[in-house]
Amino acid sequence: MNNHTARYTLLATALMLSTVAVAIDSRAAASGYQLDTDRFAWPSAAMGYSGHGNQAAAPTEEISDPQLDPLTLWQAARRAAWESDLKRSSTLYWQLIGLQPENPDAYGELGNVFVQQGDWEAAVDVYYQAAELLADRGEMMMAWRLQRIIRGFDHHRAEALHEHLMRRR
Repeated sequence: MNNHTARYTLLATALMLSTVAVAIDSRAAASGYQLDTDRFAWPSAAMGYSGHGNQAAAPTEEISDPQLDPLTLWQAARRAAWESDLKRSSTLYWQLIGLQPENPDAYGELGNVFVQQGDWEAAVDVYYQAAELLADRGEMMMAWRLQRIIRGFDHHRAEALHEHLMRRR
């Protein structure tokens, strides 16, 4: 599979899973179910990583609404992505990451936004960070899945992550 095909497949998967995640959130809210804001479900796979090269830069623009809790930010970021307001979506995800820097799910969905924007390098950065956070939590299967996704964009970064994950076994 060439890089173009791999990127298209990843984008299609990310969009499909984002749709499912938004539908789940909507049904949960309608039924009165309170989502666990410490652990969100996220599509495909996530932000700059510590000491391994370029790091995706967080936007300087912030949305200053003290009423925004993590769940509200999460839903607003997904809604903005769904409505193709990708700049706003990425800003909201960065804010969520500011509140929950150890949440691999936020990095994963931010990576999906970067894929939609065609910013492969930034997507790899955040997916790499998500993989490291997942490995820290002992969620090695998900970390390895992200490593395979990263391979479709950047073979060298995928190899670096592979070595990192192998050391954690």
